Amino acid sequence: MNSLRSSAICAPNSSPSAPVSHKELPVVGRWLVVGSEGEVPAAGRDATAYLWWLQRGEERKPVTVFISGTAMASSNEHLPDEVAAAKNTRGRMAVASA
Repeated sequence: MNSLRSSAICAPNSSPSAPVSHKELPVVGRWLVVGSEGEVPAAGRDATAYLWWLQRGEERKPVTVFISGTAMASSNEHLPDEVAAAKNTRGRMAVASA
C-alpha cells in the first residue's frame, strides 16, 4: 500500500509536529516603485543621485540611488552590467533589483 506524507507549516523555532494555521502567517506585500523625483542633489558626494519612491501597502519610503562620478563618466562597456543598467535607467534598475 502506498502512503502519502503530508507536511505541515511550522512556526520558526517550533517542532515540525506543531502545525501553524495559515491565518497566523503575516502576508507581506512586495515593495513597488511608485514614483521618481528624478535627479536630486548628491549632498557633496562625487556622484549623480536619483530619488525614487517605493510603496508596500500604506507604507511609502524614499530611496536615493547614487552612481559615482567615475561610473557616470565611464563607457558602459567597461562597467558591470548592473552599473550600466542603473546609469541607463536613472537608477531605477538598482531599485527594482534590490
